Amino acid sequence: MGGHLGPTRPGSLLTSGASSLGWHSGAAIGSKLTRPDHTMIAHVVSPIITWRPDNGAIAFDHVPVDRPSCLRRWRRMLARATMTITFRELDRTADRRGVEAIDTTFETETVFDLVTTPRRIELVERRLEKPIAKRYSIGEVFAGWARWDTGWVADDGGIRGFATVEHEPWHARLVLWFLYIEPAWRRRGVGRGLLERVEAYGREVGASHVWLETSNVNVPGITAYDRLGYSLCGADQLYYGAYMPGETAIYLAKML
Repeated sequence: MGGHLGPTRPGSLLTSGASSLGWHSGAAIGSKLTRPDHTMIAHVVSPIITWRPDNGAIAFDHVPVDRPSCLRRWRRMLARATMTITFRELDRTADRRGVEAIDTTFETETVFDLVTTPRRIELVERRLEKPIAKRYSIGEVFAGWARWDTGWVADDGGIRGFATVEHEPWHARLVLWFLYIEPAWRRRGVGRGLLERVEAYGREVGASHVWLETSNVNVPGITAYDRLGYSLCGADQLYYGAYMPGETAIYLAKML
């Protein structure tokens, strides 16, 4: 079944006939659909999605609209395809309010248990009886003990995510202090874009690797870091103490 999405915000989906528009999305990804005078009509961003930059219209071909999971997937694809966002340096003063407005909450149905032997550590994923939600204190970003000195924000007119780092030259380490993404903007390339800036900066200042600490409860975060090339390099079951009782500090790193 074909459909048409006119100029509207990403994430909404309408289903009316696309054939009346005289164009479709059956062309190869990356190709352009043109008029006889070779002016561009549309740009193919996926096998079933065609974007018209002149008016923002989107055409969908053969979307199984009776399957909610498919609709959610295509909405996410559309959001990524039409997202316009800028990654720029963080301004401590001008960006503070926007940074502090970010919701750090995440939900997880599993946690990682730390399994150790005298010469080995391993993270073993364990399913919980019921999902949990955890929220980190955004106020920590500007606390006196937070020693980061450089940061970036993802900005589309509002701050959707940010990352901050500190370079430790004595062992060529770039410490990732904070990386938070607004919930509605997760899994849309914002985290990847911010980490690309982090890693480029690390290479620029002569760091050999990026290093970070997170909790064994943060399974979504650890999974995302793993996809982006970060690997386990240590753990500390005593690190959090009464601050986050029962949680284990997990250390991840990526060579640059």
